[in-house]
Amino acid sequence: MDPAALAMLFLALTGAAPTSGTEACGGITVEIPVERTMASAATLPNLLGLPRSLEAESHRMLGESEQVVASTVPPGDACPRHCTPFGVPEVVFRSVPAVVLDAYDEAEKCERLLDQTSRQPYRFGDRQFDSIDDLGDWIGLFTRGKGEDGQRLYRLCDGRGSPSYVWVISHEADRLVVNAEVTCGHARDRDDNRYELSYSLRWSCR
Repeated sequence: MDPAALAMLFLALTGAAPTSGTEACGGITVEIPVERTMASAATLPNLLGLPRSLEAESHRMLGESEQVVASTVPPGDACPRHCTPFGVPEVVFRSVPAVVLDAYDEAEKCERLLDQTSRQPYRFGDRQFDSIDDLGDWIGLFTRGKGEDGQRLYRLCDGRGSPSYVWVISHEADRLVVNAEVTCGHARDRDDNRYELSYSLRWSCR
């Protein structure tokens, strides 16, 4: 056996054989922030869909994300040096209470839920929609505890706590596929009553 073959055999037997560039890049993602804003969770502005309400801002940002996905090219150095970003990016849309309380009844219960769901968020996976408007409508119902998913969420995050949301939106054929993760947190300060909304684009590297 020639020396090169012997060297490769030794590496394979010891588990030190080098991996290909594709294997080394697998599982690496890069996320590029696009927009961050504040929106009101007050009931009446959201029922009416008024500007700066969660309802209005969520629909606006989701709609704009579709245009951004179609036109944005990732930075050339987004991935590690030996990898490159590829494919259509996912949209990562987040909604988090701006201000939470630290002393209130049920605080201990909410702290336990926060610890539990920070380690293992509640997941609502593989929801499919024909349009961004359909997705926005589902998010509105979901976050208000309406529909099958929303009712389940409110049973899991019960009491005074306020959830934080992450929606990962991917494009498959002509449909939107959404995977949601929810963390049950402390009660939001209803004197402030705002959520921080943000979205970013996430590419896989290869």
